Amino acid sequence: MAIGLDREFIDESCPADLEPYVKAHKIKMHEIDSQNWQLGLYFMRAMAVCFNFSKEKIEYFERPILEQIEYEQSAEYKKAMQEKLFASLKLMQANFERNKKEKGR
Repeated sequence: MAIGLDREFIDESCPADLEPYVKAHKIKMHEIDSQNWQLGLYFMRAMAVCFNFSKEKIEYFERPILEQIEYEQSAEYKKAMQEKLFASLKLMQANFERNKKEKGR
C-alpha cells in the first residue's frame, strides 16, 4: 500500500507482478530525495547571501541549477567561454608586450 497499490491488487498478485511497482516507487523516492537535496542547496545559498560575514562576495544563483547545467552544455555557452578565453589571452599578450617595452627602455 505504501507503493500506491490497493490491498486487493496486492493480495491477488505474486511478487513478480509487484516488482515493477516497487522499482517505480524507488525511482519516485530517489527523485523526491534529489529534489530535497536541490532545495537544500538553494536554501544554503540564500542563507549564505543573507548572512555573509566574510569578505567574499556571494551571490544567489542566476538561474535554476538544472537550467544552468543545460546552458553550460550548450554551444552558446561554449562559444562565450571561447571568446572570454581569447579576450584574456589578448590582454595577457598586451601586458607582456607593454612590460617588454618598458624593460627595454
